[in-house]
Parts: sequence; C-alpha cells; structure tokens
Amino acid sequence: MSLSAQADEITGENVVTRQDWGADPDGDPSGNGPIEDSPGVAIHYTGSIWPVPILHSNCDEYVRGIQEGHLNGGYDDIAYNYLVCRHGYIYIGRGYQYQSAANQDGNSTYYAICG
Repeated sequence: MSLSAQADEITGENVVTRQDWGADPDGDPSGNGPIEDSPGVAIHYTGSIWPVPILHSNCDEYVRGIQEGHLNGGYDDIAYNYLVCRHGYIYIGRGYQYQSAANQDGNSTYYAICG
C-alpha cells in the first residue's frame, strides 16, 4: 500500500476505490475541508452484524448501505474516511483529504476509520 501524491489517495491491491464499491455520486464531502495536522485516527464500528454468509462479495453492498444510511440521515456523504472489511480490504470513504463526519468534536482533527 502506498500514498500517491498525485492522486492524493492510497493505492494498492487491497484498496477499493469509491468507483469500485459503487459510491453514490450524490455523496460529496468536499465542503468539509481538509484535516490539518491530524494527531491520529478514531476507530469506529457500525454496531451491526455483517451479512451472513460473510463473503467478501457482500462487502461492497454493505459499504453502499452505510453510505445510503448516512445520506438519508442528513450527512453530505459517508461519514468515515476509510472502512476496512473483515477480509482486509480498505474501502475509500471520504479519503484523507476531507474531514470526517463521525467524530463529533474531532472531525477537523481525527480521521475516522470504520472496521
């Protein structure tokens, strides 16, 4: 895995881009601005059970469902910067260039990772 300065995003064989997981194009976190001098990450979980059977082929749909729930709840996009499925794939949510919407008072400083 690496960070590409040109794409401003992580890349690698286990990275699932927004396009690859079928992100709703109406989701747009760009109004949230960048995170400046982040001291770290905040780890989240959905509080729900993953679909059964737990196959990686279900993970794209699960991430789309999270985004849909956030959009329907008044967020401008999926709240997390990244999501990690149980199979080790990293899903790009807002990416590292935009503030999260999952950390309450820490949105402008901490990245939100959902696993």
